[in-house]
Amino acid sequence: MAEIGPALELFRFILSTLGQIQLARNFEDDFEACQLKLDILQLRLSRWKEVVDLTSDKDLDTPKINDGKSQPRGIKEVLDEIEHCLDRYKRNSRRDKDGLTKENQEALEPESNLPSDIKSIRRRLMQCIRKRQSQASTAIQGLKWVFYKKEVFDQFIGSMTELLDELEKIAPGDDHEQLYKLSEEECGDITKMNLLTLKESIEGCDPWLSESVDKKLQGGQAGTQNIYQSNNRGFTVGNHNGDNKGFTVGEGNTLTNHF
Repeated sequence: MAEIGPALELFRFILSTLGQIQLARNFEDDFEACQLKLDILQLRLSRWKEVVDLTSDKDLDTPKINDGKSQPRGIKEVLDEIEHCLDRYKRNSRRDKDGLTKENQEALEPESNLPSDIKSIRRRLMQCIRKRQSQASTAIQGLKWVFYKKEVFDQFIGSMTELLDELEKIAPGDDHEQLYKLSEEECGDITKMNLLTLKESIEGCDPWLSESVDKKLQGGQAGTQNIYQSNNRGFTVGNHNGDNKGFTVGEGNTLTNHF
């Protein structure tokens, strides 16, 4: 078995931490979108790990690209900054908690506070994350804290998104193609209606998944029913695309699908 280097341990720590961050009751009105943004951070980091080798720290401090705009950094350096970012926001959360009522200090639980469509999206995303986590032989306990202020949470998402952008830019071009293919798999089992919901939440957070969602939405026609019927007897033949919602063939009649 390959030696586990500090970079791999750091990655596991970061991924574990992202999975334990919670949102306080002040987020009730924005809970759906904000929770999905946290999930997307985990998903995006786990996807990146699929295309890089962190089993050894060899060459991880050596930049893989230089776009000429700034001094490039290596993987280990960017992971270190992500860890510092997590530490900083955890410390700030203690300060933000002061002065809040006990009720507003409570964390919202996804299973009891999210609607069924968001839960369905999360199940698919978590399935991908857990599959990638299961490949790790060692579990590492990350940090745990609660966000209390929406503006602070938005700053956190912005900072993390920039750092993940930087991590992905370090990867060679072939790895970028693999990132896109993995993102296509992630949204493969999500319904069209849920893809539209997901699209709204991931705007600006995950370019790979955004592109895959757009491609899948453009690939299927909008939900339509084209019906052809002769008089009031015989067969009714139609072509259907999309979900069968709000569609009837009249009182007392039945609709049968043949696949």
